[in-house]
Amino acid sequence: MEEQTFSIRHVSAMSGVSIRTLRLYDEIGLLQPLVRTEARYRLYGKNELLRLQQILFYKELDIPLATIRKILDNPAFDTLTALYHHHKELLKKKDKIEKLLQTLTHTIQSIEGELQMNYDDLYQGFDTVTAEAYRKEAKEKYGVESVEQSEHALLSMKKKDFQTLQAMMRNTLENLFNLSHKPMNDEEVQGLIHEYYRIIRELWGTSSSEDSQAEQFIGLGQLYCDDERFYLVNNCYNKEFAEFMAAAMKYYAEKQLY
Repeated sequence: MEEQTFSIRHVSAMSGVSIRTLRLYDEIGLLQPLVRTEARYRLYGKNELLRLQQILFYKELDIPLATIRKILDNPAFDTLTALYHHHKELLKKKDKIEKLLQTLTHTIQSIEGELQMNYDDLYQGFDTVTAEAYRKEAKEKYGVESVEQSEHALLSMKKKDFQTLQAMMRNTLENLFNLSHKPMNDEEVQGLIHEYYRIIRELWGTSSSEDSQAEQFIGLGQLYCDDERFYLVNNCYNKEFAEFMAAAMKYYAEKQLY
């Protein structure tokens, strides 16, 4: 049965090696075709394809072409042994690349964490139309100056610091939810409300203000009861928790902020 052969163009397409490079390999004796037709076309058979595979493996290991030729032309060369060797060496290279990628990822995350915030970061998770609607509504309720003051304070933060603040908010609310069966004046509850108040002041950009904003804090608690967009638990509005938060915030403000 006549051996199947492949044109140089076909070999190039299969291997990803350019026709020009295959011609170079022929010229330097690294990979010569099985047959040269009368029209001087190069045709490659199975053994040539296996040799090309070995060339590519050795190239991945950064071995020079001249050395590759000596290795492959050595009478003692064994293809199966070489494949095991390539497998072992490429696994080492894979581990090294994975470590480099991990280092790059950590570096990128570190740098991104140091970047300044931008407007989109403040309303992450909302589409542009919804974000603008919320912003407009907030200005109508709290005044343009208050909203812009808050945005300015947040935009001056590093992204990493904003993400930390968000995580603290989520953690504090989760702890409060777990304690929502207790009275609003419970010492542990009020300790968490104090932490919540501190986070809210950071978000409002008023943490250094002498004004305690007691009325605003009470009003925020009442807003949780009046607006079902607030205090979703498992994606559902939790009226009991909203009422608990409003009462606990009012108690805190009356005892600590006036």
